[in-house]
Amino acid sequence: MAKRFSIIQREPLLLAGLVVVIAAFFSLTTFAAHTYHRKQEQFARRWYQHGEEELKRSHPAAAVADFRNALAYSRDNDLYRLRLAQALMADNRPQEARAHLLSLWEKEPGDGTLNLELARLAAHWGDTAQAIRYYHAAIYGLWPEEPAQHRLQIRFELSEYLLQRNTVQDAKDAQAELVALAAELPPQDAAGQTRLGSLLLQAGLYARALAAFRSALTDEPNPKPALAGAGEAAFRMGEYQTARHYLQPLVAQQPKDEHSMELLDLSELVLKLDPSVHGLPSQERAHRALHDLQRALARAQNCAPAPEPAPADKSRAALVQRATALAPSEKLLAGNPDALEETMDLAFNLEQSAAQCGPPAPEDKALALLAEQRGTTR
Repeated sequence: MAKRFSIIQREPLLLAGLVVVIAAFFSLTTFAAHTYHRKQEQFARRWYQHGEEELKRSHPAAAVADFRNALAYSRDNDLYRLRLAQALMADNRPQEARAHLLSLWEKEPGDGTLNLELARLAAHWGDTAQAIRYYHAAIYGLWPEEPAQHRLQIRFELSEYLLQRNTVQDAKDAQAELVALAAELPPQDAAGQTRLGSLLLQAGLYARALAAFRSALTDEPNPKPALAGAGEAAFRMGEYQTARHYLQPLVAQQPKDEHSMELLDLSELVLKLDPSVHGLPSQERAHRALHDLQRALARAQNCAPAPEPAPADKSRAALVQRATALAPSEKLLAGNPDALEETMDLAFNLEQSAAQCGPPAPEDKALALLAEQRGTTR
């Protein structure tokens, strides 16, 4: 009986000891597991850092291997998977990149970075509709830092992509994106306004381009790209006085800029030949109109007809005959606005009829510009 009582007394002690042993084993196991996971994370971070360094060195293939190793140690790390996808894209392996991006996108469809990368992949494959969809999702997606700046840059990227496509529909879509961008871009962002102006020029929105370049020039009164852009935008609009205003200081600084020099020379020639410039005395108007007619007539007369005259040759010959018979004087033109108008119409028609008669001289180009301007204002 005493022996049995002694055993019963020892049972709680044995149970307590067993609990202590189990707790110690559990703590040891937990510590070992935490140590293992810490080691795993350390290895993952180390491989991730190696991958980042390889990307900085422009070694995307090595970065791919490093990021894969990082993921092997930390399979649920979305950042490592994203960087792996970006390295695959840099290594020209878009299909593999897309698989990783879509797996991330399924968890976070509103993430700005993921939508931007998927947009770039769609653009790479020429899938414009899909690219636009992802670009717009990126524009309106979630950005943890500087969301407004990200959205502006994405609109720039989308606009540039659409303009490169060079189709009628893409050009219209690009114009819509650029108009939206112009409404969002701060006017004091001189670099951004200059970039916007260049794209608007490319899209044929010359008035908006000129406004963007002027915004850039407000904060930086003498940046060469903005001066060049403003001059060209004004030139394309037929505002030759304005074009000269911007191009003169630019050419003075960059005399080897042949394109700007040509635009300036043509602007000055147009202004010199145009009899409708505001404020000219009637005698000067008549002198210019007669000079323009004689210039256009000389070019048309020197245009050799084809062996078998085409309708254009016959039309040009009729114009030459009419101009020769007209032979107005400066005195007549100075006192007769209707005759001056008829003379300029004839000069423009002659110039246009000789458009295929070899390379035009600068004065011929200027007359053609005047004729084009006259056609758009009538």
